[in-house]
Amino acid sequence: MCAEFTAGPPLEIEDLLRAVGLFRKILMKEPSQSQQHRIFPRTLAPIVIASSDGRSLELLESEFSLIPSWWNPEKAKAKTKNNRPVFATHNARIESIIEKPAFRDSFKKYHCLVPIQKFFESSVFGDTFAGHRISIQSQQVLLAAGCYSEWLNKTTGEIINSFTIITSNPNKQILSAGHDRMPIFLDVNSAGDWLYNLKKTPLQMKESLLESNFNKKLRFEIAIDRLLKAGWEKNAPLDKDIEELQRLAT
Repeated sequence: MCAEFTAGPPLEIEDLLRAVGLFRKILMKEPSQSQQHRIFPRTLAPIVIASSDGRSLELLESEFSLIPSWWNPEKAKAKTKNNRPVFATHNARIESIIEKPAFRDSFKKYHCLVPIQKFFESSVFGDTFAGHRISIQSQQVLLAAGCYSEWLNKTTGEIINSFTIITSNPNKQILSAGHDRMPIFLDVNSAGDWLYNLKKTPLQMKESLLESNFNKKLRFEIAIDRLLKAGWEKNAPLDKDIEELQRLAT
């Protein structure tokens, strides 16, 4: 799962969005350092959303880990810390996203793109990187499919924007590096469709993302970032599951 990434240079992100021709202008908030540093769950990152009139895009700082719009900390105190859910919401598996209460409303109508140039994963099987945290870097900024939410803190009146990255099975290269998930990256046409075409049913949206072949075409520079803590072997998938992922990645 993608729990750590960098967004890439702000100007490169803007150039990418202009190049794909998805909009007339960017409504950009105050520049932030979040785009240059590693982004972790519950920290801020830039996301791309369509404006309410559908005529432009907004590059918006948002919290990495989705807070469902219906979240009520007072009614879920055992599952709450700092008004946020204690369960992980930084990634949403495409295979089950329709059924998950935390994600299904945002998946229906609140889509975003997440600029990513480098992400980090744990290698827990294979012969090359197993036992290490690895960096997976693209030569250019990529756009990952995501969902976002606006959550109102009824105590303070503060509105918090938050998002999740949608993940799927890995491509052949990442699987060979020892990891079993990756973000769903979108090409130019798919990125526009994901942001603007909200008339599809949730099942149609899910199938469209599952059928995307863009991840299979991508190639990354993969390197060792650091050693994993003792016990990393417990996170390795079963051999039969790895074999199934290898079949799907071809």
